Amino acid sequence: SLFAKSHADVTVRHVLRDLLLVVGLLRLGEQHREGAYAPLVAGLLLFYALHWAIQAVSVLVRRTRTLPVVTRNVDASALRLTPAPP
Repeated sequence: SLFAKSHADVTVRHVLRDLLLVVGLLRLGEQHREGAYAPLVAGLLLFYALHWAIQAVSVLVRRTRTLPVVTRNVDASALRLTPAPP
């Protein structure tokens, strides 16, 4: 309920969950093996960067395809909108 009150979306929850997972793994193992978890942390950061890049592209596509007014049963072919991506 604290996350809902602070308007934390799904991405923030996933970041916190994965951060707690990495911290738990570091505390669970020996203190001298932090280097073994570096690929895990790098992989998580890579996937988050990819996720945010995809979200940014989807927002750009959504903004370019949105008309300034809502139309129904109006021929909008003269606007030359690109077809929606799959």
